[in-house]
Amino acid sequence: MIDVADIINDPDYAKDYTILRSNGFFDEGGFTETITEIPDYSAVLPTNTKDLEQVPEADRISGSMTFYSSIPLFVTRNNDTDRGNSDKLRFKNELYKIVKLLDYSDFGLYKAIATRISGN
Repeated sequence: MIDVADIINDPDYAKDYTILRSNGFFDEGGFTETITEIPDYSAVLPTNTKDLEQVPEADRISGSMTFYSSIPLFVTRNNDTDRGNSDKLRFKNELYKIVKLLDYSDFGLYKAIATRISGN
């Protein structure tokens, strides 16, 4: 099996960012959300044209970045065994939401295309 850790953690491409994972539930007072911050250091690159072809919203996307991580990343899911919102990623005081996730976990890698949703 190919180990991609050396590539995605290469200082030429890797940057610090934070994964913001939210979980929540409805109770009598409304929706209660808990956000867990997970620090990560891996490759962060501008999204290229080939990547955007994989995203249905590509013609409307502005400010997108591609994040590579060995930590599992998630998009919105709602099935019988797994529910949750898309992870958000804080990078250089900007907040990004994952819109497309490519699961290469067999090789120890997740590739996320994320769009900028705000500046902090």
